[in-house]
Amino acid sequence: MSREQYIQDINKVFRGWEARDYSKRFRLHAKNVLVAADAHLPYVHKDLLAMFREAVTILQPEAVIWLGDLMDMHKFSRWGVTDYTLTWEQEKEIITGILLQINEDLEPHGGIQVVSSGNHDRRWIRKLDNHEDMEGLLCSLSPEIGELVGENIIIPVDSPTIETIPDDHGGFEWLLTHPAQFKAPFKTPEEIATLNNMNVVSAHAHHFGAIRSKNNRHWIVEAGGLFDHRLFEYVQWNPTGHREMIPGFWWLRSGMPPRGFTIYDEELLELYRACEQEGEPQHRGRDEDKAAQDR
Repeated sequence: MSREQYIQDINKVFRGWEARDYSKRFRLHAKNVLVAADAHLPYVHKDLLAMFREAVTILQPEAVIWLGDLMDMHKFSRWGVTDYTLTWEQEKEIITGILLQINEDLEPHGGIQVVSSGNHDRRWIRKLDNHEDMEGLLCSLSPEIGELVGENIIIPVDSPTIETIPDDHGGFEWLLTHPAQFKAPFKTPEEIATLNNMNVVSAHAHHFGAIRSKNNRHWIVEAGGLFDHRLFEYVQWNPTGHREMIPGFWWLRSGMPPRGFTIYDEELLELYRACEQEGEPQHRGRDEDKAAQDR
């Protein structure tokens, strides 16, 4: 039975309910991006978020990619802080504030935000019956976010998988995904890299690091995340055989190896000094870009 036939049969069983095909990919034509996975708002690491905002200002990415689980679904969480529960309205306020802050950081050089879906985001969609997709979920956060979505300054993506950084052959260098499962260290992203013949950034596992594939053709990256590992008390502090969660984010550029940053790094300060010495890179703002397109 083909995948398409299987999905059709499932739809018939549920009498019109449409099973979503998560194998579809969003293609982002950008050569300089920052990747932030698993923010799990409101569990964001405040120091790392400040560092991330500094990176947006210094590195001037064309896009900030939120690679799944921007939202935590705190009200129904089993893994985080247990002495209080946020309402959906409170969570919306926190998410709105951070997206607007990042938008302010991106606006001077015309950058956008791309928000792809993770398992926690999809749980909110299922719990909130009036939203069918990521666009509806994001637009429900606030009128301000809805306007940015309408202007394609914030782009919602229903797929957990994004291809970006165009190569010289009409394809892409990088595949970014929020997979359904994670295995031994680097195993899931390496399998994905082998199947797709691409560099891979894999989220969801909350692990951080980068290696070369066994055939030395591809980068294999575990995304870390903007979460505050100290707040995942159940899985972080109880005895476990799992690896330690490490917050962090990644900078991807065309033809360059990935560069990761954690709360323990001081490389951004070095980059800032280098930018000061070499002079600020020249970028047009959104209004100038639009005027150029109109011409």
